[in-house]
Amino acid sequence: METYHDKHEILSGRVLLYRRLDHKGMVGKTYQMRIKVPDRKGFIVLSTKTADLNEAIATATDRLAELTHKQRTGIPLTTWTFSEHWEEWYQRQIDRHTWPSPARRQWHLSYYNRYFKPFFGTKNLPEITIDEADGYWTWSISYWQSGVGKKIEKANPRRFRAKTISSHNAKKTPAQKTLLMEQSALNQIFTDALLRKRIHHQILMRAPVISKRDTRRPTFDDHEWNVLTTNLLHWSRAVGRFADGRVHALHRKQRTQFRYYVLFMANTGLRVGEARLLKWQDISSFKDVDGQTKLKVAVSPDTKTGRGRTVIGMPNAVAYMSEWQQVSEHNSSQDYVWYGQELDATGKALPHTDLNKTFQSFLKSVPYKDRPHGLLKGAGDVNRTLYSLRHFYATQRLIKGDVHVHTLADNMGTGILQIQRHYSHVTPLQKSVELTHVRQLHKSGLDTDEVMELIQAGNEDGTLTAEEVTVLIKATQKISEKQKSQLQALNVHARTQPTPRSKPKGSSKPHKPE
Repeated sequence: METYHDKHEILSGRVLLYRRLDHKGMVGKTYQMRIKVPDRKGFIVLSTKTADLNEAIATATDRLAELTHKQRTGIPLTTWTFSEHWEEWYQRQIDRHTWPSPARRQWHLSYYNRYFKPFFGTKNLPEITIDEADGYWTWSISYWQSGVGKKIEKANPRRFRAKTISSHNAKKTPAQKTLLMEQSALNQIFTDALLRKRIHHQILMRAPVISKRDTRRPTFDDHEWNVLTTNLLHWSRAVGRFADGRVHALHRKQRTQFRYYVLFMANTGLRVGEARLLKWQDISSFKDVDGQTKLKVAVSPDTKTGRGRTVIGMPNAVAYMSEWQQVSEHNSSQDYVWYGQELDATGKALPHTDLNKTFQSFLKSVPYKDRPHGLLKGAGDVNRTLYSLRHFYATQRLIKGDVHVHTLADNMGTGILQIQRHYSHVTPLQKSVELTHVRQLHKSGLDTDEVMELIQAGNEDGTLTAEEVTVLIKATQKISEKQKSQLQALNVHARTQPTPRSKPKGSSKPHKPE
């Protein structure tokens, strides 16, 4: 891919002016200058901070003269500000395709503009002390409570009590995970500056721990889910307790889409951002080896992980998506599955923006056990969000699906450690059958002679417990009194015999720990 665009060599080739691609792949407006200083290896690359060619030439001429003087007098050639370094660092990541996901690129750009630039931007890198860098955390944590963000809210009525125009549910205090993401990004930036000798001391950012409580998003138990889905159907049709004469045709269409969206998310475990980019061409069904027809979803690589994957949904999802495609007004292969009211230049509906506010408002309206907030609050009095549907999917698969953690992690596009970290509370429930398992036989039963052979063999090698012997006795269809007595005798024998597998191999003495 071409790096330099609109190139202009000046000053006998010692300076190259050019424009480069931005994070969207478009040629930027601002001219960059690549300067070759006499008697110095390599180039110095800086921004001219102007889109005017004549101004860029004047800036480059002055900077070459300044750098040449510093080189001859032994003065360090450049002092980078945080912003200058960040912009150059960010562009290198774009050129190297470090972040395949547009969402990840946008995150770095947004957090730089919102937080990093206002705090660090104009500071010269060598002058940033460790204590000054550590002060960032106090500033950023209070940003929306008493800092700059509070003033922004007051100055712009459209942002009243909201961090962004499109998202009215964002918390004023950042989550611990958010701080850790900022920590990671800042450490990458400062480490890069150290390696390039733009600073001469290491700055290691350490985010404070603002909460040690369990931050898992709450899910739904079976009863809550049944209540939710029943009320969701009534709400979408504006009937029953949700009957309202103000609900018109557009409202019903929006509510119908929302109902299918919730059911889809709970049956696939997709992330909100992954579902948002789905088109109908990404959804299909297939008949599995167990004879069931199941949903197959092709997740775009332009999402959080930067990697595409195929997701297998629950069988229920096939009917839900078939019904939704039939009633959706945008159901061709190139149409977005979940859409908003805005259209692009060709008349196609654009993806929806934020459905979380609708979800929380609906949950609050559902009466449940006299709770003042309905179904909104989950365990720990934490608000449920759309992400709770992903947790519901994972929890249900672990409890009822008997699915291997590795398989579930692959289907959900996450790591095994993440599954274990967030769903370790599910493990005892998932393993309850395995932990209490007693060998079961086909309910049609076994022949009595076969049962006796199994018990005798089991007693000899220690592979059967007394409880399992009891199960085998009950498994027989027909048994004489004589045979029953023999089996019971074997059962008593099994109860009184030591269990060989509890002893170390090759020893008849009890094993003592070393």
